[in-house]
Amino acid sequence: LKSYVPQYPGWARAQNIEADVAIRFTVSAEGLVTGKPVVERTSGYQELDRISLEALQQWKFSPMAGGQDQWGVITFRFILE
Repeated sequence: LKSYVPQYPGWARAQNIEADVAIRFTVSAEGLVTGKPVVERTSGYQELDRISLEALQQWKFSPMAGGQDQWGVITFRFILE
């Protein structure tokens, strides 16, 4: 229902940094990101990992039938264009 893309930091753009961050997360039956998402594959830059985690924690999914939590992995890509 709602998703947010992390802002590409100016310092990373200035240094021509491209990186991926893969995050494992859990979604409640109500559609909220719950618990503490975990970086499965770091970008190698703590700040990129942090802003990716913060963006994901704001996401809201459609409620799920069955009343069970589900998990997934998402990859945020910081690519210069």
